[in-house]
Order: sequence, then C-alpha cells, then structure tokens
Amino acid sequence: MQLSAHAFLLALFMQAPLAPQTAPPVQRWTHQLVLLDDVEDFDAGGLSSGFCAELNADGPLRIGGQRLERQVGVVLGDVVVEWLRGWYQSPPLSVEGGFEQALLSWNVECPANTGVCVELRVRAASNAPWSPWLYLGDWGSPVPPPMCVDRQEEYLARTSLDGPIEPFPASKVGGPPSKRVAFEGGAVDVDVFKSEQRWAQAQFRVSVECSENARDQRVRVRRVSICFSRKSDAPAPQFVLPDAARRRLSTPFRSQRTERPEIAGRICSPTSIAMLLEHRGLRVDTLAAAERIYDTAHDIYGNWTRAIQGAYSFGAPGYLARFSDWNEVAALIAQGTPIAISIAAKEGELDGAPYPKTSGHLLVLCGFDERGDVYVNDPAAGTPELGQLTYRREQLERVWMARGGTSYVLLPPETK
Repeated sequence: MQLSAHAFLLALFMQAPLAPQTAPPVQRWTHQLVLLDDVEDFDAGGLSSGFCAELNADGPLRIGGQRLERQVGVVLGDVVVEWLRGWYQSPPLSVEGGFEQALLSWNVECPANTGVCVELRVRAASNAPWSPWLYLGDWGSPVPPPMCVDRQEEYLARTSLDGPIEPFPASKVGGPPSKRVAFEGGAVDVDVFKSEQRWAQAQFRVSVECSENARDQRVRVRRVSICFSRKSDAPAPQFVLPDAARRRLSTPFRSQRTERPEIAGRICSPTSIAMLLEHRGLRVDTLAAAERIYDTAHDIYGNWTRAIQGAYSFGAPGYLARFSDWNEVAALIAQGTPIAISIAAKEGELDGAPYPKTSGHLLVLCGFDERGDVYVNDPAAGTPELGQLTYRREQLERVWMARGGTSYVLLPPETK
C-alpha cells in the first residue's frame, strides 16, 4: 500500500521519539557587596561630605540637626514646629564591571523625634553627570523629606565632614520635595534600584530631621550596605560542600499561617525575620515584627530594606546580600548563620513546597544534607513537621539565585 505524502509524514512523526523538554538556562548574576561599618569606610579619605555629621569610633557616623535659614515650619495643631536638618553624603562608589541593580540596607538608631531618609544616585563614568537623587526609604519619626539636588548640590560640594558648618543658603530653601523614584535611565522598584543599562558609580545620602526638642540628639548610623548586581554569562562556580555545612542549624520554625487570618498570607518576610532573630537569641513576637516592618507607602510586609532595619531595631545587626555562588552560602552555614531568601516559583519549579507556585515568598535557608540539597524552614506551612523541608539545590538555584539571589543576613547582637 502506498501512503500519501500527508499520511507518510504523519506516520513518521508518530514513530519519531519526542525530543526531551529542557528547562531554559538559569540566569547568572555577578554581585559585589560594599559594606560601610567603620570610620574609614564612611570617611573614604575625606571624599565624603556632610552637614551636622561627625565620625567617631563608637558611631561610626552620627548625624544631628541644625536650623536652616528661613526653614519652613510644620503646623502640628496650633503649634508651628521648625525641624532641624543634617545629612551625610557618601564618596562615589566605583563598581568594577558596572552594575544594573543596586540594593541598599542600613542599621540606624533614631532617638525620639528624629528620622532618616536614604537616597541614591548613579552615573555611567567618573566624569559623567550624576542622575537625580532617588528616594529609597526612611525610618523613624519625623520622617525627613528627600532633599532635592537642585537645592543642595552647590552647598554639599563645599561642605565637608570636618569643615565649617555654615547656614544653608536661604535662597535654596523651599517646601519639601516629592519622593522621586525614577528617571529616564532607571527606577527604584519598591526597595531596589533597577536599570536596563549599566552604571559605573553610585552615591548614597542619609538625611536626618529632628524636632526642636531633640536638638541635642544624634542619629547613629551603624552600618550601610550596598549590593551591586549585573547579569552575567559566567559559568557557575564548582560547588564544594564543606563538612561544617552538612547540617541543619537549630533555627526555630515559625508559621505565618498561625497569625491573624487577614494578614497570614502576607507576612512571610517578618515571620522569616522572627526566625532569624530567635536564632540570634532575640525572641520577638511575629506580629510585633510585622508591625515594625510594615511598609505603609506600598501596603506590604515584604519591603527588604525595612526588614533589615526592623531587625536592627530589635537588637540584631544585619544587611541585605545577593548570592550566585553556593560556596558563599555554605560558608555562612558553616559559620552558624542561617539566611532568609526571596524566591519566586512557577508551578512545578519547587518540588515539595507547601504551595504550587508563588510570585514572591521568603523562607529561611538553614543547612545542607549529605547530597548538597538544602534544608529550609518554610513559613508557608502550618507546622514544623510540614515546614522543615529539604528542597533540591538546583531548583532553589532557579527560583532564588536566578531571580536575583536576595537574602537577609542577621549578625549576632552587638555590645554597645
């Protein structure tokens, strides 16, 4: 029997083995963490600048406030309050190879009636113009408004940390500026700066505001970290699991499902922070952590920068980091440091998880088994039996590292 051309092709197709379906390659990233936590870091050879800012060993950076000429008062009831201002501006931070994203975190202590605002700007080369200042976040009360570059650039250029403190030029003082979060070259997506182009340098600024009755108070800036990231084609480093990392750390499990039903599905971040805090010997109620971390501007509990600052306010210093190398993660586990990781998983991408998929979720990574797979405390589960799980390392690499590798790292409490 002779087959028609159509029938022949159909038969051939039915007999031919199907090519195996392979997952798309995992996106690789290169990260560079810059940590400022001593006087030398913040001074940077005198390249930083500030107003009412001082560097000393127990700070390392402290910022107060002075009245600016013709400062606009704020009406509270029938009383006009004139806020006092001060700020610190970092030196330009150069990134070898450039960056497309920048993730900041900070540890600050704000006395009553003081607050801080953190901003960032970028440029493509050391001789290129800077972008506008972009608002990243704030903490404390009152919260200072962002400072417009057109009002303060000239003054900042001629005021150093150890130089004379002059009144701010009256002609440059006006009403509070709005929170700018974008320009044509990039934008702040809630808590991380993102861009489609590559930048060479960044600079951050911490501004402080305090009320008249807090004139003698100083905001202590204990630490600022910036993790710079760019997409990469470099192959993944070979993973060698040290013996000291072949364990599950004794990080207490907590479930986000046991809290108030109306927020139980939204508090994976503060629940993970509460687990990390308890691992450091600081037992904090999960709801207390959620209330402290909550981002009113975006109506979320998952603001990364607020999670780190919230943890610091409970007594645990820390920073945001991003990982693309399992050896770095294993080194932390070997030191006894669990981390909270931010994942996003499509259906079928994370076997054994207590959810079929997630557009964004945080859980605690707390060890490795003998095969190199990963022990986790997943707060989406209702009990320790259901939430203390083992996830396949190659799957976590796809849902975590390939999506940026963002992590919370909390350190032991510091003695003051």
